[in-house]
Amino acid sequence: MLLVGAVLMAVVVGRPAAPAFGQEAADEEGRVGGPGAANYELAERFAPYKVEDMAYDLTVDPQWIEGREGFWYDFETAEGTRYWIVDPEDGTQRELFDRERLASELTRITQDPWDAKHLPIENIRFVDETTLQFDVTSSQEVEEDEVEGEQQQQDEEDAGDDEETEQKVFHFEYDVRTQTLRELEDYEEPDDHPDWANVSPDGETVVFARNYDLWMMDGAAYEKVLDARRGEDGEDAEEAVEELDLEETRLTEDGEKYYSYAANNDGRGKTDTKKQEEKGERKAVDISWAKDSRRFALVRSDLRDVEELWVVHATGNDRPELETFKNLF
Repeated sequence: MLLVGAVLMAVVVGRPAAPAFGQEAADEEGRVGGPGAANYELAERFAPYKVEDMAYDLTVDPQWIEGREGFWYDFETAEGTRYWIVDPEDGTQRELFDRERLASELTRITQDPWDAKHLPIENIRFVDETTLQFDVTSSQEVEEDEVEGEQQQQDEEDAGDDEETEQKVFHFEYDVRTQTLRELEDYEEPDDHPDWANVSPDGETVVFARNYDLWMMDGAAYEKVLDARRGEDGEDAEEAVEELDLEETRLTEDGEKYYSYAANNDGRGKTDTKKQEEKGERKAVDISWAKDSRRFALVRSDLRDVEELWVVHATGNDRPELETFKNLF
């Protein structure tokens, strides 16, 4: 009996302990690291950017409605996405749409089959206290006049491209009180405001940052900006604005690096090379306007004495690039 016990003990002691869940040895195909390394593939499966696509909504993002003490939000569950309008003063909420009715109306107008659980509405925006607008992208192709169609076909043949056809977007207006839907056949696209523009409530003043200081332009100059951006996207829109001769006024002269009036004062998010390339460009400012548009307020953080942190971007570039920023921790 003693001999058997000694043999069993030797077997148990001599056998290596099994790795914990998620810590298997990295000796299989696809593992990162050498023997005994952590199972990063398993960890990646549960990364936030992957898990969020597997779960329904867990939080509420309120969208406040101008002109009333209330907000709306959408929330997705296993029963689909519901849209709610909330009155905090009364402590009540109700559904923004009759989903069955709205799905039926959208199906009739767009000629695409929609169901109540998965309404195709996008870009909801309230235009007043009781009226909202939204968009629906259909399966129909955009209709162009014959001349434009022939020109586009010729351009594609010359370029040798087989571009995807653009889908038709329907624009709607919805009355929350009467629950009536109306298609906006003569819809005009809203102005494409640049990210750097902070517009006063009366639209007469636009504030932005440049080289760490505050600058402004009047409403007339900003109209030129909007006109130049109309019909353009991304870098093309910015380049169109740069070609303008605009009158601008400098408001401050004491801005400096890490003690800036710009919204991104700590320098996080861009490489040092990119920051140098964008030096002198208009930047966004985080200011709050008074309702009468006569004054505005902002918080200016002094990070000059905060220690710097460095990140080297080793992938996605021809050569590694340095990012320098201030880190309070």
